Amino acid sequence: MNIIERHINARNRENSFRYKHFVGFNYITKYYRWELIEQDYDDNKFADCAIACNAHYLATNDKHFNILKRITFPKVNVISVDEFK
Repeated sequence: MNIIERHINARNRENSFRYKHFVGFNYITKYYRWELIEQDYDDNKFADCAIACNAHYLATNDKHFNILKRITFPKVNVISVDEFK
């Protein structure tokens, strides 16, 4: 079960159909936990999903993700939300 499915099952099962209709939305199943962010362990699920889906960028203003800029493998390109616009 992936992160979105767990969220849907836990909080909003009756409205889960609407998540499937987002443009550019894909279900991602992560098979490995990289645990790259030590300052805020809960942020790792987003980094793991970015790695699992080969995302070009991870857009965030969360300072905990800055550690990913210094890690060469697996490479995650972290940009600010302003840079994403």
